[in-house]
Amino acid sequence: MLSTILQYNLHRDGVSLWEFTQRDEYLSKINSMVDIMPITLLVWMRRVWKTTLTKMWVQEQIAQWEDPRKFCFISCDHYLLQTYTLFEIINEVRWYLKLKTQDPLVMIFDEITYMSDYHQQLKNIADLWYTQIIALSSQSSVLVDQKAFLTWRTSTIEVFPLNFNEYVTFRWLDIWPADRHLRKEYFEEYMRDGGIPEYVLTKNPEVIKEIVQDIINKDILIAHNVREKQVVKDLFLLLLERNGKQMSLTKIKNILWVSIETLSRYMTYFEESYLFSQVQREGKINERIRNAKKRYIADTWIKHVMTWWRDIWFAYETVCFNARRQKKKTIYYWYSSNTEIDRSIEWKLYESKYGQALSDAQKEIPWVTVLDWLDWYEKIVSM
Repeated sequence: MLSTILQYNLHRDGVSLWEFTQRDEYLSKINSMVDIMPITLLVWMRRVWKTTLTKMWVQEQIAQWEDPRKFCFISCDHYLLQTYTLFEIINEVRWYLKLKTQDPLVMIFDEITYMSDYHQQLKNIADLWYTQIIALSSQSSVLVDQKAFLTWRTSTIEVFPLNFNEYVTFRWLDIWPADRHLRKEYFEEYMRDGGIPEYVLTKNPEVIKEIVQDIINKDILIAHNVREKQVVKDLFLLLLERNGKQMSLTKIKNILWVSIETLSRYMTYFEESYLFSQVQREGKINERIRNAKKRYIADTWIKHVMTWWRDIWFAYETVCFNARRQKKKTIYYWYSSNTEIDRSIEWKLYESKYGQALSDAQKEIPWVTVLDWLDWYEKIVSM
């Protein structure tokens, strides 16, 4: 049975989507990371096409005269692989391809978290075998290595949704300098469409609904054996409705009638699946823990399709936050005397305003920088 699965994975047609020639940055990252560490992790939410990028990288390697037998792609969530270990799969691959133990081999394990004890297995493979590992996951739990099995053995690549420039390229929108006035309209479309490649190409809202259902069902309900399914779904809609706004667990508890401990656990699940990012209020550690948090959806398309944007400036605030989030800077929001500022980054304050003016109270804060419209978004992306 395992040989049948291998035969399918080794010999099926590769992916040849022209769009990914425009994401060379990620292909270059994979190429460099594979040369540095024995294990390369590609992580982020479902359907940002981590798998497609990896296959494109394999195609490039084969085009450069690499032996096709050197690469094997395995979907770890395949039902028939539940009883196998990573060692057994690699042994079978080497037998099937007639590779010696010392022959180089690149194993690509999609959804690695479906394998039990994968941290320890990956460590042993990296230490003892002539095998390079590329592991893909849609859950950040792959990065939580409590026993430090993978310390100094991994490099991590986060595959984010499309930024605005990639969005323009995907849609074949050639914007010449003389047509700069068109960028505003296209940027508003980007804020509505978001950056998930499949949705950008198809504009099919069912794609979004299917992705959200997959994340909630597979990465949260099933992965964590959650019994209160409706509570999780209601919490998702509540967070979506309050996107970018302060909301304490106590307030949510009074709405959903569940304990704060349960809510805190569910919030963690949402963050592990990359659906939401949490932002704390700037202050001392006890203040950051105690005060209400703000949460942002991973990409604007989810908000647009599931509940619709009533105000475009909230979409702009989310787009700016996610662009800054990709820079791995520590981000807080600032709040004092009933006045809130969106971002506090390295002791500097930034307020996202899409065609709006600061409030009177915000104007009294002299060190606030206003992030207004596309020019500031592009500065964030390039910083």
